[in-house]
Amino acid sequence: MTDNQNRIVTTAEIEPGIFSISIAHPVKQRNWLDSPTLEQLNDAVQQLTQGEQASAVKGIIIRSETPTHFLAGADLAAIRATTDYSDQDIAAFCKMGRTIFQPLHQCNAITVAAIDGMAENGGLELAMWCDYRIATGADHTRFCFCDIALGLLPAWGGSVLLPRMTSVDNAVKMIAAGDALSAEEALAENLVDAVVSSDALLQAAVKQIQEACDHQDALAQRRLAKTQSVQFDLQSDETLRDKIAVTASAVGESEDIYPFAPTVAMEHLLRTAGEDFDTALESETATVVQVYGSPANAGLLNHHFVVDRNGTEPGLVDLNLTPAPIKKLGIVGAGVMGRSIAHVALSSGIDVALVDASQNAIAIAKSELSPPEFTVPQQRQLVISDDYACLADADLVIEAVVETISVKASVHAKIQAATRAGVLIASNTSSIPIEVMAAHFESPERFCGIHFCHPEVMSLVEVVAGPESSEQTVADAVGFIRQLQKMPIAINDGPGFVVNRLLSALLNQALRLLVEGLTISRIDEALVEFGFRAGPFQIIDIIGTDTCMYAGRVMWEHGLSCVSLLPIMPKLVKHNRLGRKTLIGFYIYPDHRAQPIVDPGLDEIVSKYQKSEVSPDVAKLSNSDIALQILAPVVLEATRIIEEEGVNDFRDIELAFIHGLSFPQHRGGLLFWADEVGIEKIVKTLLRLTKTDPRLQPTELLSVMRQEDRKFYSKM
Repeated sequence: MTDNQNRIVTTAEIEPGIFSISIAHPVKQRNWLDSPTLEQLNDAVQQLTQGEQASAVKGIIIRSETPTHFLAGADLAAIRATTDYSDQDIAAFCKMGRTIFQPLHQCNAITVAAIDGMAENGGLELAMWCDYRIATGADHTRFCFCDIALGLLPAWGGSVLLPRMTSVDNAVKMIAAGDALSAEEALAENLVDAVVSSDALLQAAVKQIQEACDHQDALAQRRLAKTQSVQFDLQSDETLRDKIAVTASAVGESEDIYPFAPTVAMEHLLRTAGEDFDTALESETATVVQVYGSPANAGLLNHHFVVDRNGTEPGLVDLNLTPAPIKKLGIVGAGVMGRSIAHVALSSGIDVALVDASQNAIAIAKSELSPPEFTVPQQRQLVISDDYACLADADLVIEAVVETISVKASVHAKIQAATRAGVLIASNTSSIPIEVMAAHFESPERFCGIHFCHPEVMSLVEVVAGPESSEQTVADAVGFIRQLQKMPIAINDGPGFVVNRLLSALLNQALRLLVEGLTISRIDEALVEFGFRAGPFQIIDIIGTDTCMYAGRVMWEHGLSCVSLLPIMPKLVKHNRLGRKTLIGFYIYPDHRAQPIVDPGLDEIVSKYQKSEVSPDVAKLSNSDIALQILAPVVLEATRIIEEEGVNDFRDIELAFIHGLSFPQHRGGLLFWADEVGIEKIVKTLLRLTKTDPRLQPTELLSVMRQEDRKFYSKM
């Protein structure tokens, strides 16, 4: 037990008869239960509980040597690689973990988990199999089953132990909703036995073992209680029923948790908490079989790794360059976008100077960026003015004015005149090529695009490098987005960039189906059922029909074929139906935050462009058919972007569509979904649609993928 060199799991006798099992992953800042860790942990547990020296072992302390982190669960990369496991393979996976952990509950030694840092998923399950859990009161010490967000459930006894050790209500909240507990909250729920300071943790664990040695009967009762069924009656306990209902409602409203796994978890917990221990373990295995490798689990795992990749590969940027910190941000344009950028920047510890020529816009900004609407954080400065002079000491100035080249050019000239040489200047344009605007700059190398989709709602931000944008400029812009704790993707220049090209392709098909006779509510319903937060026409109303029209016009003028040529949106703009901002667009709204209401008056504008009769083929379309017809052309546009080398990696497109346009995370990404549907089906759908729109001819990339039966993720 002394050959500990180059090991993840090490053992040591820290006092006579008391041994520690310490975990420290050498290549990660977190401890994971990957195969090497599990193998070494199993060896250590077996040696101390069943080996030749087991009779001399009085106590075992499980601890982490990784600062601020105790232990996470199974290796997610391994799970992603095994989502095609058979039911028997998944059951064996469940048995494997329990076989390693259960001796800590059954051995002659007293076992203690000494927890400093995050104990999550399988790491929390390991701690729960121990006789005692002692935690530090540090802020970084937390307890959770956060893998529910990936469509996964506890597999190694956690869903059976938790309701028995704490309560049914707490188990439902932690497992089905992913609620995390602090050390003090865990103490109140009986999940831990004591909370101590970090420097007293190891000694407290030793003391717990010494005290328990003198009370073997109490230890035996404690172990027995951990496996006893819970006495509860959901039908008669109204308080418990209400708590469960609150948790279920929170899961249903969550944007971070897909409800399939939580539904399976709640059914299992409420059914088996009152059953015998072994039956409950069998049920846990059955729940894991249900969710492991399910379409939602596979999609959520892919999304997880796409997001994780962005942390080290945020697109076309040189990460060897050190970004200049942005201490003061200038914003020109105090409309909705400018105010939202200011809000996010101030909340991120950045001073802001907000400029607008309109006194009305300034008044609105002052109202929205002051109490009770918003309180500027202490030590932060906000200036709202019509004077560009307040931009003189800004480190970055973002232009966020109307999507018209002439207006932007005028604003850019004023920004350059007001700021110091070499300052970083960016446009929040959603569609105008950076190259076009850079022609008016004295230092085009310090100009780029920073396109926020919606600063307060969407995490994705496109950083657009023009032909003359320097590597340092792009690095500085990416660094700024990370200061805001947003998700940057650095991309090449081009009309519409990535997000709005994909959006235009989607809206083009939605408008086509409207012309062919489907109602806007039916089309929106199909996309919401698919998993989008809002349907196409709701999205247009949120963005603004005028904004969508101007962006579409720019892309059309630059030769893109993803834009709708129908006159419906220009007609709405002419009638001042601009969407939520005017309380009427494709829908009507009683107020700015109200749910959309179908407007019978829309027919007067739209009907003249619709076919007189709905064709039988369109009439029989199911919601899934509608989603396919809308999204297949979006896949087509994505392949055009790939062929044009607009992105560094196709996974940047996945991020753009999920975190810029709310494509459902459980679908894994647009191109992940296309793989699941099948490239053959995508191409066939496009070929059918070319009968009415020849622009939808499959790209060479799609044609080759179809011919060679390839997938986007075939090499992953």
